[in-house]
Amino acid sequence: MKKKNNNSGDSATAGIEKENYLMIDPSLIVVENGFNVRMDFGDLEELMNSILENGIKRPLHGFEKDGRYILTDGERRFRAVQLALEKGKKIEKVPFMLEPKTVNEEDRTLGLILYNEGKPLTMLEQGEVIRRLMNLGWKMTTIVKRTAKGRGYL
Repeated sequence: MKKKNNNSGDSATAGIEKENYLMIDPSLIVVENGFNVRMDFGDLEELMNSILENGIKRPLHGFEKDGRYILTDGERRFRAVQLALEKGKKIEKVPFMLEPKTVNEEDRTLGLILYNEGKPLTMLEQGEVIRRLMNLGWKMTTIVKRTAKGRGYL
């Protein structure tokens, strides 16, 4: 895959390790069913138009497995890219950030709440993330500390 090498000065990629930042063909990206807690992806048409006009400002995130890229963050953006492709628009490459090898299921699950910068998760969607963390053995006090959300909120 072609690495992007001109990310200096781009605030969306500031502080990113260049070897983990790729520009990849969207057809190589796989969405694992059931990972994302989002039930409502919002207005994908509007997001598609923004991506076509401005590009993807925040890279998609995930990990590489058997020559494919498993998406762990950015499904809404990815769906908007797919919509554009279905409408005949040309998008050859999308920015993709490889996760460090040390990231595990707990980190990815927690990231659903911590790193969501787009359309906010609903209370029900956030509740699903909390349920998953508890199923992974997390105590409520740990969830409160790690998410910076008050106990009453959770």
